[in-house]
Amino acid sequence: MKKLIAALVMAGMSFGATYAQTPLADETLVIKAVKKGDEPKQVMDAVKSDFPDVIVKDVAFLPSALYGREWALSERNNTDNKTELMFYQVSAYGPTGHFQAVYDKAGKLLSFKQALKDAELPDAVSNTLKTLYGDWTVSGDKEYFSYDLKKTDVAYRVTLTKGHKHKHLLIDPSGKIRRKV
Repeated sequence: MKKLIAALVMAGMSFGATYAQTPLADETLVIKAVKKGDEPKQVMDAVKSDFPDVIVKDVAFLPSALYGREWALSERNNTDNKTELMFYQVSAYGPTGHFQAVYDKAGKLLSFKQALKDAELPDAVSNTLKTLYGDWTVSGDKEYFSYDLKKTDVAYRVTLTKGHKHKHLLIDPSGKIRRKV
């Protein structure tokens, strides 16, 4: 995982969340699946270069109006001619788990996010858990990784168990608890 983080940082790839904060007023936007075999060569070549050991699950057109915004919509296989299709959302999996990435039409990686199950917790996270929750058992964890031009973000979602009680914490790599989930 450290190699992947270093490779992404050194490559200077930018990340922009592929979510829209609110729906755009009076506008219906859709994500359209790219048909098998119609994937843009530049994007597929970039995926193979950036993530050589992955298997692409699907590729979808992402309208430019949705890029960088949080959104809630369902996938549809039709778009109107007014929708500008400038980005591609790639879902894939490989040896390190599942991930989503967004590429522009030229094949430049714009976003990357991944969740790894049962990741090795950094010492600072383990120490925080021992100090604050020493009588609890770690019953599961995920490492969340995202990268963008402004920042790289890594966080650990830890599930703690004590008898029939469960707690979920989001902890940064330095051991600081961001929030109880």
